[in-house]
Amino acid sequence: MTIVLCGCAGLAVVGLRDAAWQQAKIGAETLLDSLTRTLARDFELYGLSLQAVADRLSDPILENVSPQVRHLALFDRAATASGYGAIFVLDAQGDAFLDSGYLVPRRLNGADRAYFQVHRDSDAGLFVGRPWRTRISGREMIPMSRRFSYADGTFAGVVVGAIELAYFEAVFARLNRNLNLKITVLFHGGSAITSGQAPVQYPAADPLDARTLSTIAKAGHITLISSLAGAEALHVAHRVGTLPMHVVVSVPIGTINSAWQGRAMALVLIVGTLAIALLCLLQLLRSELRRRAAAEAELAALALTDALTGIPNRRHFDRKLAELERVSLHEQCALALIDVDRFKAFNDHSGHPAGDLVLKAVGAELAKCAARAGGIAFRVGGEEFAVVLTGVEEACAQKVAHACRESIEALALPHALSPLGIVTVSVGLLYADRRPMMAQTEWLSLADAALYEAKRGGRNQVRTIDNVAGKTETSRASSRLIAPEELLSA
Repeated sequence: MTIVLCGCAGLAVVGLRDAAWQQAKIGAETLLDSLTRTLARDFELYGLSLQAVADRLSDPILENVSPQVRHLALFDRAATASGYGAIFVLDAQGDAFLDSGYLVPRRLNGADRAYFQVHRDSDAGLFVGRPWRTRISGREMIPMSRRFSYADGTFAGVVVGAIELAYFEAVFARLNRNLNLKITVLFHGGSAITSGQAPVQYPAADPLDARTLSTIAKAGHITLISSLAGAEALHVAHRVGTLPMHVVVSVPIGTINSAWQGRAMALVLIVGTLAIALLCLLQLLRSELRRRAAAEAELAALALTDALTGIPNRRHFDRKLAELERVSLHEQCALALIDVDRFKAFNDHSGHPAGDLVLKAVGAELAKCAARAGGIAFRVGGEEFAVVLTGVEEACAQKVAHACRESIEALALPHALSPLGIVTVSVGLLYADRRPMMAQTEWLSLADAALYEAKRGGRNQVRTIDNVAGKTETSRASSRLIAPEELLSA
């Protein structure tokens, strides 16, 4: 008991630890899911604004309208949201000729920028670059751009906008209420994640190590443990949609451990005190419990075992039949009643001690035959035995019944008053697979009728009753078949 109690305490401590780790992972996953959904949605909306500008530039309707109308038609209000930069349209030389912030575009040339060169060389779709400081406002931003082309597909220019890094701080502050969780964004740059260049981390304080960065860059979703600011931390990282960036939520290992170690220590102290108190009591009760358990087990076995043959007795047999009453509709089962032929004459001639030896030998042999078929043999009274089989086909039940008769005959126990000169048995078999639920007395009555026919037919044989087929049959091919109605009236 003490060992069990200590084991339970150990399991409880492990449970506290696992629960703390699971809670940390769930908290990080939940925050990460909210962050990636928010970022993916906002980037998608801003990207759609860029796409809308690129599509409308080729609309001939806008060629002959005033600059004011054209400006209103090209630019929606997405670029005016907090944290978003203005949208510029650059021509094939990189000069800005449209500006969402002003009707007269501000002076800008982006020909030397990566986003311009990528679109000039090929259509890269939505290009999300690495953080940079803009020439217009001097703020740190993430550039987003799309190419637009002439009708013949040649390069016409670039639509470019930007999202401020301060936007990320606002999103983090809004979604993260747990000061123990640290959020890092990894910007890989490009239209897809590449492995050739280390990602830019934001915020730059407490950077992740190079190995962790490399592992995260290769995965869409990963959970790992590595160092953070000189201490180990649990990192959960998700890629933001199809964008070239990851969001990493980090939880210090010390924070996770502190959540469960205090409770674990208190639990260990309580359980240790309780275990010491129980140890003395268990020592006093152990001997009494052992004595009582041994006595009860012995009594239970004796109550269900025949003292002479050592096989289950009539009480056990009655319990088994009661079980069959409940399962006979669902399980194939059979009952064989077996009687030692001319046993009274044997006792009168050879004496009761010799008769007891015969009963022991018959019981042991029947037990072996029943066990081979997964059944149980019982001594139900005097020289009468029974075998109960469950989960067997009818042919198998008949085979077992014949095996019981043949095995007793094979023992060749001397019987001076038997025509064969040896001890034999008669068997009455009832197979109840398709029979409606019956009471114990009906089972015994039908099996006893079959046994009676075996006796009347000359003994040392097997008779069966099949209530569905309406027939009896014998192991001897020349025996007469007798209907159940005639048996029950005999």
